[in-house]
Amino acid sequence: MLAGRETGGLVRRFLDVGKGAVAAARTLFPHGSKCRPLGNRPVNQQCERNGRMTEAGLKQLASDEGFSGIPYPCSEGKTTIGYGFNLEAWPLTEAECLPILKSRAERVKVDLANQIGFFYALPEAAQDVLVNMGYQMGVSRLLGFKRFLKALEARKYEDAYHELLQSKWAVQTPNRARRLADIIRSLG
Repeated sequence: MLAGRETGGLVRRFLDVGKGAVAAARTLFPHGSKCRPLGNRPVNQQCERNGRMTEAGLKQLASDEGFSGIPYPCSEGKTTIGYGFNLEAWPLTEAECLPILKSRAERVKVDLANQIGFFYALPEAAQDVLVNMGYQMGVSRLLGFKRFLKALEARKYEDAYHELLQSKWAVQTPNRARRLADIIRSLG
């Protein structure tokens, strides 16, 4: 579990770009503050020494654990994901999940730009709203909001606002829909 507990291959990314296991461990596991002094060594030196794993050791650990992007029961029946991350014993932290969120939101943005020809011509706030919606419901479902997208393309932000609030999505997630619709409206 030292490698990290994300679903997206951050360990591989750190290793592939040559940053090494130390950078990955520091980024993914800021648990060094829990280190205790050993003998007469200061806490920070002990944490530095014990918080690191060699690149070779990390690669071996990743290989031995194997990777699964979907949850599965381990040999002990515990819900596990990624590189053997036992979610019952050690749930994911927000800090560990934020890089995954960022990576996936960026993929949604690329997908949207590929599907919506005028995407990058929109104000950044409108792009952010589309990414938010695409992340939540999926790009293909967002593309079904034809009248909303047509109003956005024409820069008719008040119409786009009303289209969002009249959707089934707005009934299902009213607070989120209102927040995002208000952002669109503010562009006009």
